Amino acid sequence: MEPKLVPLSFTESAVINIPLDSLWPRLKLRDISKFYTAIKRSEVVESGPEQRDRVKWYFEDGTILEQVVVECSDEEHCSSFVIVNVEPWGLPYAGAGSTIRAYPVTSGSAEGSTLVQWSAHYPDGVGDEVIADARQKRREGLADLAKAAENWRSSE
Repeated sequence: MEPKLVPLSFTESAVINIPLDSLWPRLKLRDISKFYTAIKRSEVVESGPEQRDRVKWYFEDGTILEQVVVECSDEEHCSSFVIVNVEPWGLPYAGAGSTIRAYPVTSGSAEGSTLVQWSAHYPDGVGDEVIADARQKRREGLADLAKAAENWRSSE
């Protein structure tokens, strides 16, 4: 039997019912824990130049991810970050990366909303359980973002 091939990159997305200019400032690595309920807390380990923060996320399931922003563009509405440490697993997934991109929805019934894409890129050797967990966590994060956006809209 052939071994099952696991895609090492994927993207999850959602249309968030809030304008891009209101949403983008809330999508920084250091602020994701303010809407993503699976993250118990976050800690800025180091605040770097050009928004290149080093941040630890403490998940409800006990996982701790330490990540570093490698690129952040307010003009392009894009932020990329890499995992530099994972607990309790140690370092086997160091180098795995994520990118959050946001685009204005300019026509149709969702006009005035924001399309958010949250992609992941993993190194060779990552098992399908890691990919499935990462996919699920991004879906949950985007769902939490949509709920939080409703509260933000009502407070604006």
